[in-house]
Amino acid sequence: YDELKNNRINYNADILVLTLPPRLLLETINFKPSLPENIQIDLLSKPTWMGAQAKIVVTFDKAFWRDENLSGNVVSWAGPLREIYDASTERDESALFGFFSLPPSIRNQYDKESIHNKVIDQLVRLFGPKAKYYNNIFYKDWSQDKHTVTEGDKLNIESFPSYGQPPKYAENMIFSGTEYDEQHGGHLEGALSSSEKAYYKIKKLMSYK
Repeated sequence: YDELKNNRINYNADILVLTLPPRLLLETINFKPSLPENIQIDLLSKPTWMGAQAKIVVTFDKAFWRDENLSGNVVSWAGPLREIYDASTERDESALFGFFSLPPSIRNQYDKESIHNKVIDQLVRLFGPKAKYYNNIFYKDWSQDKHTVTEGDKLNIESFPSYGQPPKYAENMIFSGTEYDEQHGGHLEGALSSSEKAYYKIKKLMSYK
């Protein structure tokens, strides 16, 4: 990317599919002519759903908490993780995952090792000393992902945004991604639904040729 960003490459296309999150799209792509004002306002009003969130997955040899008749599901106000769930699979791959209660401004004060230690300490308090003996930790902080968020997306969303398609514009310009889905915006189902709709729209446009 760094090698290419200063080079100009021209492409001619009959159909354009835009898959960046709305605010990031508006902030990083220059449109000539500019997008109509009503579309710009619409895109600005659609924050990236996971923008301020972070998630962690901790894997183990076995789901030891089940031996203690514990579900692995927790809601907590006393540690770095607010929600914890049993993420074990049917193939005996055992894991716990959680979403953080710590906002980006607090998380960013710690390095990954410190975050990991805080999470394991919380799991030990909840599930006992066996939680110390994990295999791997996978940590994703969306607020640090420059390909996902703008600065404005790092604020917690207090109410569900009005997701969906922007006002109609060029027929061959397609907005596709979870924040562009009316029913499941922000969720994985929204990404799948939006991509399916984009596929059928492309198919329809191609049939006209």
